[in-house]
Amino acid sequence: MDSIIEDGIRNPDKIQETVTNTLQTMINWTSSTSEISPGDLSSSTDILEKIVNVTNSTETTIDEEVTVKESLFNL
Repeated sequence: MDSIIEDGIRNPDKIQETVTNTLQTMINWTSSTSEISPGDLSSSTDILEKIVNVTNSTETTIDEEVTVKESLFNL
């Protein structure tokens, strides 16, 4: 996400690919543990904020759905 922001990339396909990969990485990372620390939560919030900023500033919509396991939300 940082490279898209820093380089000012406006290609919707590249943005969508990067956002999808970032979200999938977050899902894989959080599903591997049953506990989330305050630092993990803060990092996740920062990443999600970047995704929102990039999609809003480039007027890109993310069409692809990233599957989230329901068990991730059973805190």
